[in-house]
Amino acid sequence: MHQCPIFFRFDTSGALQAIDGAVAAWFGDLGLTVPEPGIRLPLGGGTRNEPGGPDGVDDPGGPGGPDTGGYAARVARFDRGSGRRTGCVVLHSPGADSPGAGSPGAGSPGADAGAVPRAVPGPRPGAAKPAPAPRPAAAREPSSGAHTTLVAYGIDQSGARGWVFVCGEGERPPMRTPRPAAALASALRGLDGSTPLTVGAPIAQVPAVPGLLEAIRDPGRTRPFLVVGTDHGFPVRRLSDLVSSLVSDAEGLIHSHVLDAPATARFNEAVPGPMRIGAGLGRVFPPVGSGTGRAPGAEADGDGFPRRHTVIGADRLVSDEYGLRRELWHLALRSARDVALPPGVGQAVTELRALADDCRPPAPTTPPPGQPRPSAVPKPGAHMPHADALPRTRGGGVPRGPLGTLLGDILEDVLGERTIDTDTLENLRVVARRGNRRTREHRRDRDEIRRLRHELAAARRTIDELRGARPPAAGGDRGHTTTTDDGAPSTFAELWQRLDTLPRVRFTGDPQPALRLDRQSNSRGYARKAWKALLALSDYAESRATGTGPPGVHNYLGNTPEGCRGFSLHEHAAVESDTTTRAAHFREPRVLPVPETVHPDGEVFMGGHFRLGTGGTVSPRLHYHDDTGGSGIVYVGYIGPHLPNQSSN
Repeated sequence: MHQCPIFFRFDTSGALQAIDGAVAAWFGDLGLTVPEPGIRLPLGGGTRNEPGGPDGVDDPGGPGGPDTGGYAARVARFDRGSGRRTGCVVLHSPGADSPGAGSPGAGSPGADAGAVPRAVPGPRPGAAKPAPAPRPAAAREPSSGAHTTLVAYGIDQSGARGWVFVCGEGERPPMRTPRPAAALASALRGLDGSTPLTVGAPIAQVPAVPGLLEAIRDPGRTRPFLVVGTDHGFPVRRLSDLVSSLVSDAEGLIHSHVLDAPATARFNEAVPGPMRIGAGLGRVFPPVGSGTGRAPGAEADGDGFPRRHTVIGADRLVSDEYGLRRELWHLALRSARDVALPPGVGQAVTELRALADDCRPPAPTTPPPGQPRPSAVPKPGAHMPHADALPRTRGGGVPRGPLGTLLGDILEDVLGERTIDTDTLENLRVVARRGNRRTREHRRDRDEIRRLRHELAAARRTIDELRGARPPAAGGDRGHTTTTDDGAPSTFAELWQRLDTLPRVRFTGDPQPALRLDRQSNSRGYARKAWKALLALSDYAESRATGTGPPGVHNYLGNTPEGCRGFSLHEHAAVESDTTTRAAHFREPRVLPVPETVHPDGEVFMGGHFRLGTGGTVSPRLHYHDDTGGSGIVYVGYIGPHLPNQSSN
């Protein structure tokens, strides 16, 4: 049997009421009622509690019939000597014909009876999904394996401190944590060692950074710890929603936090160099101690931080949601299986499980005289497809696996009573495989184009260095070196020669788009504004190094320290729009090169930019990456005409 064990301690008032509420919500979403203590409630072959139950279906496993299907049992104990309360709830589903079957969920391979049905990335956990109507025996799919979800708890005399153990057991590997685990961890504010369990991916600000560092070094922590960094060019809330989706399968088994830009800078100042987090970069830190009944954790350095950890690149964080979701789930599950229950807790769980197995069935109920026994007919509006209406493979069987189950449910919901032939189903599979193949080819081509573009920029820089001077700009006498009255360069060719005078500003992109601006009629104005923006970035980086300026370029421009050079706040954008950030064909041109010491991929998304001109078809922009929290340098990746966006397209 495959298991997904989840154990945590808590210290919160009203614990027993919170546990009862979470269990009642779990059963209610499945269309069931919580049995009374000491009662074993048969659910039959996937039908509801008893004759005339919620679906109006006879229960073949109820009173008077063999208990061949699922069941729910509940036990509760009170120790008068110690004042401790313990309890246990067990929900057993025999397979695909169990409560919640009929969609990827309780009856799907690897799912559990307490999980919200979901086979692909979709809504966040916690959204209730109504239980589907029962099918006739002839139309039910073959069982995909029994599954049992157990919830056990212990609360001390104060009613506030105790422990919770949730375990899903099934014949198939689990695909996510059991539904009640995340709800209980949230309601009880569970603890992993001394580290609070997270729900979703909360945004951490500067005051929370010391607590995060202590959590990473906590020897009692038994779960992986995911931290994602940002800068002022990232939409932090959008990134938090994305990370919440990635860890939703492992809620209760993993810690996750998204740092805002100032918190990222403070985090990088406090950790060793190999642990610094770039913008959009994620790091997963394993447990460093033995925890509670745990095998020895990862090796720690002298400061208590783990020596080894997993790095998640920015591109993968955005483009490989499903694969990354599965990887985080398996990493969290492996850590959970390494944890052994404390002796007292393990013994209590064993005893409670035995008591639940020995619970008696409910007293039989009979209809009043003269009232007919309810027939096994679904309530009005319930969908009952005929057996021949289910999609089948070429061999005549029902398609198996995640893709087959998903297609079957979609087609059943869309087509209803209508049938679908085998050729149509196979054509859908061919289209899906073709789409996956073209997606992989597109990613390979995109990576190759990006590599060649960076190599071309590097080759041009090498040629310029060998020539001993920057190439002159086209357009007559505009290429000669002249200065304006205020010392600003009048051409981009001169600006390029003076970049070395700004030690805290470094250009990493292709100079040609900027040099071609010298051909424009307003090139002098563009060059002056670009130089002014570079001076502002230089003074900003210097103020951050000395600790006299605020974090973030936009904050600096809005409150420029005395003696520092600034820029118009209305001509600066700290981030790009959501459409530009999300859409691959708009985001790609803004992924610009940086040293690998700044980001392992050698490039980052540069959303922050200055407007060097407006109107017309050029509208030049200067895009940069603020790394003052790491290397202390601002990297400029692009100066040139406006990059493509929704308006230009």
